[in-house]
Amino acid sequence: MWLTFLGLCILGIILGRVQNQARQAGSRDVLTQSIQRVVTPPASGIQRLAQSTSDFFLGVFQSGDLVRQNRSLRQMEQAAAMYSENEKRLIGELDALRKLVQLPPIEGRGRISATNIGLFPYENRMTISAGSRQGVKVGLAVVNGSGLVGVVQTVGPNDSQIALVESPSFRIGAMALRQPPQPGILRSQGSGRLVLDFLSIKSPLQEGDFVVTSGFSPKIPRGIPIGRVLEIEDDPDFGIRRARVFPHVRIGEVREVFVIR
Repeated sequence: MWLTFLGLCILGIILGRVQNQARQAGSRDVLTQSIQRVVTPPASGIQRLAQSTSDFFLGVFQSGDLVRQNRSLRQMEQAAAMYSENEKRLIGELDALRKLVQLPPIEGRGRISATNIGLFPYENRMTISAGSRQGVKVGLAVVNGSGLVGVVQTVGPNDSQIALVESPSFRIGAMALRQPPQPGILRSQGSGRLVLDFLSIKSPLQEGDFVVTSGFSPKIPRGIPIGRVLEIEDDPDFGIRRARVFPHVRIGEVREVFVIR
């Protein structure tokens, strides 16, 4: 027992001198280097394991916060998308109102302002907030800042039903603006397809020609924009030249209108 203790003391003294001599020489002793080589690899592995375990338990205990943060980020993203969509819609409405206000007056005609209060696309009609008490009559033209929206079909005391230009029953005198203007009858084939039939197959036309109302109807003035010629077709059997017309007005975006009386 005493011999073992004495041997350990002597070994400790020897190791202490070796370490002191190594420090004075600016190096590490052989025993310390050997111990570090043995201990360092498992210590590094244990440290990585401890770190990953800590991260795992941290994720478990903070999962509720992570879920809430993720939900909050999604809500913020949805709010930003809704804001952007509303901003575009409001800008479009402001542009439409600006165009409506800037419409030049038609000589000898008055205007009744109204609002779209009901759109029925499958029936090709619209309800507006003006009727007989405001001076609206059947057959009058309804316009917005882009052009012809439709024609008054029925009238109530404070509202009216409008037959849209896209209605299959729609018929109106129109003309392509050339020199001289080329008159014809505008009709709808449904689904936003407008067709202008000319009386002569020799009518000079070009794609892109501007199409407006002809003014041959006593209730619908001349020069209201309708659209542009998209395509030209000829029917030699009936001697008719036909033009497909792309409408200016986007019915789904109509808010404010004028009734031309």
